[in-house]
Amino acid sequence: MLPFMLSSDHYFDCCNGLLLFVRREQREDLPHYYFVCNTTTRQCVAIPNPRPRTAPFAAAIAYDPAKSPHYKVVRFIYLEEKTSCPVKLDIFSSDTGKWVRRGVMLSTELPLAAADADKYGCIRRSIYLDGMIYKLSFVVNYLIRFDLNAPSDVAIELPHKNAAACHGFIGMSRGSLYYSNHDESGLMISIWLLEDRCKRDPFWKLTHRISVDSLTSKYPDVRNSGFHFHTYAIHPASDIIFLGKPNMVLSYDLKSNKSEEVFTLSSGLEISSGQHFVHLYSPCYAVLSNFDNNCG
Repeated sequence: MLPFMLSSDHYFDCCNGLLLFVRREQREDLPHYYFVCNTTTRQCVAIPNPRPRTAPFAAAIAYDPAKSPHYKVVRFIYLEEKTSCPVKLDIFSSDTGKWVRRGVMLSTELPLAAADADKYGCIRRSIYLDGMIYKLSFVVNYLIRFDLNAPSDVAIELPHKNAAACHGFIGMSRGSLYYSNHDESGLMISIWLLEDRCKRDPFWKLTHRISVDSLTSKYPDVRNSGFHFHTYAIHPASDIIFLGKPNMVLSYDLKSNKSEEVFTLSSGLEISSGQHFVHLYSPCYAVLSNFDNNCG
């Protein structure tokens, strides 16, 4: 469906059945950098480039068919110059077919220099929920909430500091946002629920703890490999989470504490950065409108 040879570097995000791909080549002759695909309807829509044209930055897709038939593509732009607002959001709406730019001003100051854009740097994985995009910060122990409807962005301190797994994982289930990470010892996987997430001062509530030893005891090859299980995904409508390591994914029932192997890759194959790039896919039957004649 895409007009270029696909690699894992091109895939950026998935939200309620719509996939976002980014063409990374910085060439002036390319008419499009961003592509929204619906694999259920086998559609590919080329998103017009913003003006003025800039390099293809990191991006996310925001789509909730229960709230609106329209989606948004959001670019996160990190400026090199020192300014009071070193981060911008470019927001494309499928409703209007246009881009709008706004600055990011956090209501909570992060513990780095005020004009340092690096503190806003985030991992690729995004969660969209109720008009807001959530991303984990690269540099500090914060979750950043970007409000797509108003300039009221918030940095939320994570419940684990100096956790064994650097960034951890964020996911959504039944309308709530969750964070998961190993504790400082690396022996337990903790899962936290973000309470009052739409308010100015949300807080974390510990909901589950999973023993790493109990998991690895069932899979001796994992214990001997030196790899830990990490949270890869959360089921959107049940108490099941998906735990993984580079060549294996398990489903884990948080109520019964029972695990089941989902799949194991053949020797030599690995899941790349599973905490950031594994998404659960749900079919989407929405018909996408074209903004150009084709995806070329």
